[in-house]
Amino acid sequence: GYQVGNFPPLWTEWNGKYRDTVRDFWRGEPATLGEFASRLTGSSDLYANNGRRPTASINFITAHDGFTLNDLVSYNEKHNMDNGEDNRDGESHNRSWNHGVEGPTEDPDILSLRARQRRNFLTTLILSLGTPMISHGDEMARTQEGNNNVYCQDNELGWMDWEQLEENSSLHEFSKRLLRIRRRHPVFRRRRFLAGGPLGTDVRDRDIAWLVPSGKLMTQDDWDFAFGKALMVYLNGNAISEPDSRGEKITDDSFILMFNAHYEEIDFTLPPRAFGVRWQLLVDTTEDIGYPVEASVIEAKGKITVPARATMVLKQIEPPVYDEVDEQDVIEVVDEAERKKDLGQPGGKKTADAAATADSVSTAPTAAEFEAEIEAEIEEEATEAPEAEEDDRESADITAKRRAAQRDEYTDTEQ
Repeated sequence: GYQVGNFPPLWTEWNGKYRDTVRDFWRGEPATLGEFASRLTGSSDLYANNGRRPTASINFITAHDGFTLNDLVSYNEKHNMDNGEDNRDGESHNRSWNHGVEGPTEDPDILSLRARQRRNFLTTLILSLGTPMISHGDEMARTQEGNNNVYCQDNELGWMDWEQLEENSSLHEFSKRLLRIRRRHPVFRRRRFLAGGPLGTDVRDRDIAWLVPSGKLMTQDDWDFAFGKALMVYLNGNAISEPDSRGEKITDDSFILMFNAHYEEIDFTLPPRAFGVRWQLLVDTTEDIGYPVEASVIEAKGKITVPARATMVLKQIEPPVYDEVDEQDVIEVVDEAERKKDLGQPGGKKTADAAATADSVSTAPTAAEFEAEIEAEIEEEATEAPEAEEDDRESADITAKRRAAQRDEYTDTEQ
């Protein structure tokens, strides 16, 4: 039988539950929120009990068997007649969605939505804890024309058409950019499962926080809401538990991931300053290139509209400020009635902090200003390094390289 999660330590394995859950989430299936969160964070329910780590999970959306990523968002049914078995071969339950038309279409709205879904799948896959596996050609929208079992097709159906690389260059570049983000930021490559913390835990001690779109910490009722299709994830770069190869603490940037698998746009409210004062939009799957054309900075408790079926990733660019008002917002456990009160409905109450957010979107620093700031920091560290011991010099060099990588990443976004 199917034994995912039951292999012994030191084994890694294809996580078919990851594939199924992520497919269901992005096609809008109900009651997937909790399991989607588990798959996003390494599938501890499958691997933690016998001492295995997130790397044991080989996360994937597609493989050599089954639909390609392009076909996953273009076909509801398999089309295997060319295999000579009257379409009886191959998997029939693919958890796919054609978004309105079976197969090829010239409808611009359908084509745009399919492209966005491809970016959603790739963003989810590459930024999940675990070991990502991308099937060959998915990064350039390879198609098998709906055939999900091409073992017998030694022809164009099964071959790589490298001309598609030019036609789908934006998806290819987007895939490379996501991989650069993953490679540069250990917060997406943790080797240990996340600990989280009960409601009321100091946010500074949390390696992860789950929030509803309104910016409040999720409660059990939120997880149990069958039609919930949106959530916000805070990844704390200052709370990475494992050390680096030299036994030193790993420190990274913090990130917020916003997922909206609903068929309508949703207004997300960033959490209070205890999570971070200012955030920069880094990934936006609604854009053809996958990131914002114009860099923008969003303040704590600011609002951002996430369109239907879209993902946004924000990076913290100004560290947290933890004060009395923010602490109250972070640790308060509210039920649905209290949330209605916070929205100003009859009998409601508003804290000073909740009423004080205005002009939350500000202009981002230019690429030149950002680069000059990073260069100054690198030069300062290079000046101080000769006076340090050998280990300290190496550490300064590592930090300088990391900041240079951050500068390159910002430049990518600005472009």
